[in-house]
Amino acid sequence: MILKVRDIPEGHSVFSMECDLGSVKNDLPPMSGKLQCQCDAHRLDADVFLKVSYKGLFVLQCARCLEDFNAPLSGELRITIRETAGKHGKSDNESDSVDFYYDINNDDLDVSAALFDEIMIEVPIMPLCSEDCKGVEIKGKNISVDFSGMPQKEEQKEIDPRWEALRKLKK
Repeated sequence: MILKVRDIPEGHSVFSMECDLGSVKNDLPPMSGKLQCQCDAHRLDADVFLKVSYKGLFVLQCARCLEDFNAPLSGELRITIRETAGKHGKSDNESDSVDFYYDINNDDLDVSAALFDEIMIEVPIMPLCSEDCKGVEIKGKNISVDFSGMPQKEEQKEIDPRWEALRKLKK
């Protein structure tokens, strides 16, 4: 998300924008369309305080059935932007935490890294296409899976005779 810092007026302003997160797009899950961002900005001299709300559709893979599906992700973050020491005489020794610095000679500022962090926090560890997803469908196989938690009868299997000495220790 590239902000034109010079275009943000003094005081309070609200604006929206679409972004494709160009600089971090390859590290994110694929997007369906563009990310919609609503920005609530407060500018005081060289400092800009942003509250960014975002939402978008991302293509995720279901952890059960392994099919791709569109998952809506949304969230918000706060960003503090400050001009580098210069025109307004700000020093870097101030105790305020600043997320990004901008140069008055270059009005474009890429804040995609902050959005990347927030989006990756919102991506579920095990995404599901639906709560009642049955999982991978296996056709033509005679596979029985018991999810009831009932103990199953042990089948007698032929044991490698080299392990017989360990079985004697167990008794």
